[in-house]
Amino acid sequence: VEGGFFRYATQRDWSVPHYEKMLEDQADIIKAYLHAFKITKDPFYRDVAKRSIEYVLKNLYDEKDSRFYGSQDADEVYYHFTLKERKKVAQPRTDRTSYTHTNANMIITLLYAGDVLNDTKYKKIAVKSLDFFLNNMMTENGVLSFYDPQKKKGFLDGQLEDNAWFSLSLLESYRVTREKRFLEKADALIGFCLKNLYNEKEGGFIERRSTSKEFYREKELVSFRKHYGPNSIMIYTLISAYELTKKKEFLEKAREGFGLFYEDMNVEFQSALFQRAARYLARQ
Repeated sequence: VEGGFFRYATQRDWSVPHYEKMLEDQADIIKAYLHAFKITKDPFYRDVAKRSIEYVLKNLYDEKDSRFYGSQDADEVYYHFTLKERKKVAQPRTDRTSYTHTNANMIITLLYAGDVLNDTKYKKIAVKSLDFFLNNMMTENGVLSFYDPQKKKGFLDGQLEDNAWFSLSLLESYRVTREKRFLEKADALIGFCLKNLYNEKEGGFIERRSTSKEFYREKELVSFRKHYGPNSIMIYTLISAYELTKKKEFLEKAREGFGLFYEDMNVEFQSALFQRAARYLARQ
């Protein structure tokens, strides 16, 4: 009715959804529908993608700051009203916190939407959002993890997932706009990751190397765990960076990181970005 996708189904027959709407789910699924339209030219996929983007811009976007909110609550009562009845009641509460990795994902989706739908509006929104994070969330210890709208500042540094996604969004922004500042920022951020989060002995990237003592005890500031998901994103980011810069170090580190996870990962758990990385490395 209002566009956008619920988080998941609570029943095996898909009859009852969990009514929360997450920004990261919107970014992933919209991207899939855009890709389906690009391949098939079926307007159904285009229309679903456009309606879902409009949902995001209406409900999960702060036009003043040019940033995206985290989610909209799972209000079961609200979603049982008819469209006419919904107009008389308040919408479900929105978490107005902005999380870096999900904002970066949405930025990438909007850049893709601009290309597939031939609409510069989406690209402009993506670039404005990227600039918000560059101006408010960048530190000497990488990009911060989330922006608190109440305190009007960002928090939590040194996290692999946020730095990986944000680096990728910078690369995609350069690929679309050809503004060198995005490539320069991406290069610097990837350099931070390689210096501070890469494990030279084993390959792969550790979970975090933070300075945020308000979130971690002294002994927990650094975590040497290597999570598959963020590493998949970082490996794909390194490949994208190599394609744009031809820096051999990026390709070498991507290959080392891929090798670390390839032996241990069951095929059914491999992410789309991990599979893209696999196809690319197989051709080298």
